[in-house]
Amino acid sequence: MEEKKKNTTKKSNNSNGKKNTGRKSNSTTKPVKKENVNKKKEEIEFLDKTNSFDIVIDDDRLKDKESLDFSFIDGKNKKKKAREDIEILEDVDYKEEAKKLDIPAPNKKSSDIFSTALIIVFSFALGALICYIWAAESNYFKEVKKVKETVVEEKKVVDENIVFVGDSLINRYDLSKYYDGMKVVNSGVSGDKTNDILDNMEERIYRYNPSKVVILVGTNDYNSNSNDDVAKNIGKIIDGIKENRKYADIYVQSLYPVNKEVNDGASVRSRNNEKIKDINKLVKKTCEDKKVEFINVYELLVDENGNLDVNYTEDGLHINDDAYKLVTKTILNSIK
Repeated sequence: MEEKKKNTTKKSNNSNGKKNTGRKSNSTTKPVKKENVNKKKEEIEFLDKTNSFDIVIDDDRLKDKESLDFSFIDGKNKKKKAREDIEILEDVDYKEEAKKLDIPAPNKKSSDIFSTALIIVFSFALGALICYIWAAESNYFKEVKKVKETVVEEKKVVDENIVFVGDSLINRYDLSKYYDGMKVVNSGVSGDKTNDILDNMEERIYRYNPSKVVILVGTNDYNSNSNDDVAKNIGKIIDGIKENRKYADIYVQSLYPVNKEVNDGASVRSRNNEKIKDINKLVKKTCEDKKVEFINVYELLVDENGNLDVNYTEDGLHINDDAYKLVTKTILNSIK
């Protein structure tokens, strides 16, 4: 290689004997005309202005390829590739990366930022609209309203409000006398059957907004409903209270015994204690199934013969004050 360069190049002196600093040339190459040199310079300048990477050199230089330096082309290509990579990546520090590579830092256009923000806002609004339509179609707002109404309704109960509902045995019960200082309501009606209460639950129970309900009914069903029907109807009364006054505690009294020896009238004669005891068993089972308390006062009122104690009644069916005192004590032990 060195021998080839020696054969193709030579040093020349100027007129003063000093070394010529001009470029190397092949000894066999003819001198380049000045006009050709100027033309080549113009072509190179034109290519530089258009940022082209083409190289224009004379034929003699092309023969010696190993002496040519193409590193600046690789440098420009690397910078171009780096600039493209930085523009693609969104999570890098543009200015720092550009500074390391000695290239102009790309700037985010304000219009791009505005477009991104607009897309986010539009997406949020669209999502909110879809949620609203879904809620309306699924009756979500109605359900929320029901929940609010229930909460307000429950807040109405601030003190004890005990409702006694039933037939004449409740109607004759002087609640103010036996429950002094307590808020009690007597909702007993003489002659009522289980069906009568079921047909008028709002008037007889719900409107008082009770915190506790004490039920005593069924003895008048003797000629219209079977024993099973009496127990089932009492179960329906319990269900209605649970559904409409969910916060109310429910207590069910057993039916009271009768005594035909005291009074042989039609109202007493049509009843018998065996049938009453059977109804009480069915009602007790219903209370256990419904998870409410069954208060058994039957055993408190019978004598040794299994009839209503004569000390507790005047007509063999209804009870007197002494009996009500005993019943009250039992009920208070349960509801407290």
